[in-house]
Amino acid sequence: MAKFLGAEIVAFFDSEWPEEWYVDDGTLTCFEGKIINDADPNTLGGMPLEDKYDLDDFGVLLSSSRVTEPPSINTFFKRWKKDLTTVTLIVEVPKDALRDAVRYIASQDCKIVNLKALGLE
Repeated sequence: MAKFLGAEIVAFFDSEWPEEWYVDDGTLTCFEGKIINDADPNTLGGMPLEDKYDLDDFGVLLSSSRVTEPPSINTFFKRWKKDLTTVTLIVEVPKDALRDAVRYIASQDCKIVNLKALGLE
């Protein structure tokens, strides 16, 4: 299956889902803006958002209403991504230029996804 950036997957899980949809039975999960492997306690601090992950590792998409058969999590993600009006951009910045880069990006009405992990909230 296709792999997607961790930052995109976190944004997907944090987006507005219809109430009846949820994901279950995965080894990876999204929690408080982090990707965590439920089987590995060393990942509680979060796995790299710049890495790519297979959506199937997050489990299967289910519907509590059972009115309709839910699409695959890959299909649901691709629909969500197609409707986005933003893109996820991952850049490397020299440490001594980090604060200036953050200020500039914020001045352009852009959101830095991993600001908390950088200790710059």
